[in-house]
Amino acid sequence: MFSHTPRWVRISSSGLAIFRSERDVDPMELYSLQGAKVVAGQEGRFDLKLALRKKILFDAHQTKNREEWVTFIQMIIPPVPRE
Repeated sequence: MFSHTPRWVRISSSGLAIFRSERDVDPMELYSLQGAKVVAGQEGRFDLKLALRKKILFDAHQTKNREEWVTFIQMIIPPVPRE
């Protein structure tokens, strides 16, 4: 059975910040987007796979919202440095 708790998310080139609500000032979790990968799922869902095997499931209201989120996140994920 799938259960989730709605969260407020802010994403920028500096990373992903997850808040309990829109009014919170301090994030409950912070993640780097270095090496992250976005995987689109069915309907409005998609996964954000982060370093160290951390995966965050997002559930957008509609497929169109999911597509906007995925496109935006892919644009700001920093490229992996080449050695």
